[in-house]
Amino acid sequence: MLKRIGIFPSLKKAEAIEFSLSLFEFLKNRGLEPLFREELQGSLPQGAKTFPPGEPDFVLSLGGDGTLLQCVHRVWDHCPILGVNLGNLGFLTASDRNRLYEDLERVLEGEYLVQERDLIQVEFKGKELLGLNECSIAQVNVGKIFTLLLKINGVDMGELRGDGVLVSTATGSTAYALACNGPLISPFLHVLLLCVISPHSLSTRPLVLLPEDEVQIFLPEGELGYLVIDGQDRLPLSAGDEVKVTLSSRKAKLVFFEEDFFLRVIPKKLLWGHP
Repeated sequence: MLKRIGIFPSLKKAEAIEFSLSLFEFLKNRGLEPLFREELQGSLPQGAKTFPPGEPDFVLSLGGDGTLLQCVHRVWDHCPILGVNLGNLGFLTASDRNRLYEDLERVLEGEYLVQERDLIQVEFKGKELLGLNECSIAQVNVGKIFTLLLKINGVDMGELRGDGVLVSTATGSTAYALACNGPLISPFLHVLLLCVISPHSLSTRPLVLLPEDEVQIFLPEGELGYLVIDGQDRLPLSAGDEVKVTLSSRKAKLVFFEEDFFLRVIPKKLLWGHP
């Protein structure tokens, strides 16, 4: 039974913050405890609490896909997240500003689905980082060919030349990987997708890998770059650095209201089949 509802609005959208404050009384009147993202501390209604230190049972992400990614990085696999689209694309969001209250009533009645989505695990300099969409390695010197060395399961795959490389989950196939001509992959498939960013060879194509595969990327002498995970974490890279990417055993929990949400959203958001 849900008791504590987290409210995670985009801090860049005044509408999202106003929306989040309007939810306070709605949730309180239903015997629920609203918990706001901690950055809103100081501008909340009297008696309102934040997470952390509170731990929500369910979270509302108010914004777009970027806000939802931030929210995932805050709660990871601890509770389900319902994305509410207040932006443009909203590929991962199951609700929007026009039907949020209706969908909230469905949530309180337990009429929703939780889809467990794969997370990637990135190992770099003794740290383990997680991502829902992808990790990307890009060059510092824009306009210069960037060379990286690739191994998969210890097998030397040679040099990759272009603007960089990314490794994504199936969920991330509709994000940065899509802009790199990667395939659309059902989020229910447990795979890794490797794409070279603006490859300097026509023979370089996206590669779909098994869930147990291990990707190792090395920076050779003379190269500088940076590692970005879901557009959130950004870490500098230099010659000799190694980045290892695998699928994590942990899963993000995204909320939807229909089993085939992914198939329905492709023609709606990506205009598949439209003239």
